[in-house]
Amino acid sequence: MNILLYDVTNSFLQYDIEIVLKELGHKVKNVSCPRSDMLNGIYENPSAEALLNEDLKSYKWDIVMTNNFFPFIAEICHRANVPYISWCYDSPMNLSDESSMAYATNKILHFDRYECARYNAMGFDNVHHIPLAVNISRLDKVPSASPCISDVSLIGQVYDSKYPAFRALLSPRIKGFLDGICQAQQKIYGFYMIDEMLTDEILAEINNDIEKSRNPSLQPTKRQISYLIATHLTHIERLSLLKLSAEICDTKLYTISVSDNDREILSKVSINKPVSYETEMPSIFKNSKINLCPTHRAIRSGIPLRALDIMACKGFLLSNYQSELAEYFENEQDCIMYDSFEDAIEKIKFYLAQDDERERIALNGYEKVRNNFNLKARLGEILEGVI
Repeated sequence: MNILLYDVTNSFLQYDIEIVLKELGHKVKNVSCPRSDMLNGIYENPSAEALLNEDLKSYKWDIVMTNNFFPFIAEICHRANVPYISWCYDSPMNLSDESSMAYATNKILHFDRYECARYNAMGFDNVHHIPLAVNISRLDKVPSASPCISDVSLIGQVYDSKYPAFRALLSPRIKGFLDGICQAQQKIYGFYMIDEMLTDEILAEINNDIEKSRNPSLQPTKRQISYLIATHLTHIERLSLLKLSAEICDTKLYTISVSDNDREILSKVSINKPVSYETEMPSIFKNSKINLCPTHRAIRSGIPLRALDIMACKGFLLSNYQSELAEYFENEQDCIMYDSFEDAIEKIKFYLAQDDERERIALNGYEKVRNNFNLKARLGEILEGVI
């Protein structure tokens, strides 16, 4: 097949997808779009639109493919009657207008079963649940180093919570209500109750408070508030686990940036610059005794790419409970799942002293990923459904 692969947001998976598609015998053109030209979030990119229109006119491409769904690409493919496959690894998709999802030319694949079911319930029967996958053959070639570089490592953002600034706009009653549901949700994994608690009455009261503030033009939607809270909870969780871990063992964080306030909280954590996805990150996964991977709370059920990356590198994964992770992997056999901050720290203490057990679990996780989450097999499955 002739596959036009567009990279709109510097996707982690782009390189591996290109390589594996070529290994499968397909003709592939990989186009990296200038992010500086993006307007209105993911909805407009004049340079990318011009490139795609030209590509579709100059050659007969069988499929256009992207990581994540982009409405402007869906519009162009619809007009050109070219199938458009989007494989989503972000959740939620953050679409204020879903109308372009309905086109018959779309095949939208989503790694999160909950999010997929939500769109199916809205009438989008072209949205399908497909877990993410990794390029095992590339990761197998990354050498291991000795000795281990860290007891506990976390690669990823700690996030910048906007919740305190949002909270400052609200009445004491709503502040108390939101603080209460945040505290309750922080202790619960596998069920996200925030959406149910954000009733129409609560939303009306929130927007009424905001109208009285200095930001009357700000009128957040239910999904925006839900995501803001999810990011805040993720921020608190990652900071808390890193801080507690650093009090008992060598703990390293690799991230883009950390605020001065968060840096003070993480005073005992070794904070390092971000690492490359293809080479440096796998080496850290292979050479850390424990790889900490708290899922962003906005991901309701799906297995994040980072968790698969860790296990594919024969790394020892410590994750929060996640329903699809528990569905495909056995707790305490393939990986370790915690159900509270305290449980996570107890598991860190225990497994740091159990070298053989850590190695056994890491190898089991690797075999599960190699057999069931191999990118070559997954892409073959995806394309077979299109042909």
